[in-house]
Amino acid sequence: MWDQGFPRSPEDKVGMLFWRMHRCARIIFSLSFHLGTMTPEQCIDFLVERVGHERENAEAEVRRSFEGSYGPLYQLAYMIGALQFRGLYAELVRSGKMSARREQFVLPDVNTEFATTGVVLSRYVEAANALATERDVFTTRNTTIRPSAARQFRASDNLVMYFDVYNAANSPDTGKPMVRVTARLMKDGQPATKPFDFVLMDVENEPVAHLTFAEYIKLTGLAPGNYTVTIESKDMVSKKLVKQEASFVVIP
Repeated sequence: MWDQGFPRSPEDKVGMLFWRMHRCARIIFSLSFHLGTMTPEQCIDFLVERVGHERENAEAEVRRSFEGSYGPLYQLAYMIGALQFRGLYAELVRSGKMSARREQFVLPDVNTEFATTGVVLSRYVEAANALATERDVFTTRNTTIRPSAARQFRASDNLVMYFDVYNAANSPDTGKPMVRVTARLMKDGQPATKPFDFVLMDVENEPVAHLTFAEYIKLTGLAPGNYTVTIESKDMVSKKLVKQEASFVVIP
């Protein structure tokens, strides 16, 4: 909640910090009581003097902690468990291995107009799990792509783009579809790089026939700031065109 900007005023922040201090203090006095180094009265004084509780609230907190419904390690597990979750968040989300929120990924109707899913941006890829029994929706060519929900990148990162293309027409000559994808990086309405062109021809049949776009652009040399990637997917057989864009930020 702190990281998401929930505390909006100084009072909000002081309140959240107060309760964090309170939870830390609960570990100290509860373990000290069960180890025989603090009496209940000393626990109450500790909460009043070190945390800032009113005495009545401190008495209620100590009474609740020792009335028998909580085990000796409950208060320790409560706070340390929360810190471990934050550690997992730093390890998996801030590193880009996982997303902190869901990406919208809507599949178009089958057998309708030429269409694409929304583009997913990422800076993290890894080899797919060969032992997985189910296909990951963001796995292609033995590579798993993890969405970067915050869409924040550094100039040393690759901008990985992922989306699927549906209902592309087959060429009468080859019997295969051909879709040309052009990606442009824009900053303040102006091109930030040259256009990047890709061609899709290989059809994947699971769960339904589609083409998968999974490519990357090096961000080397881009200055920090707000950017937009505009993507045009053109069916070279039917000449139909789908445009989409996604914003991202290059941070120092």
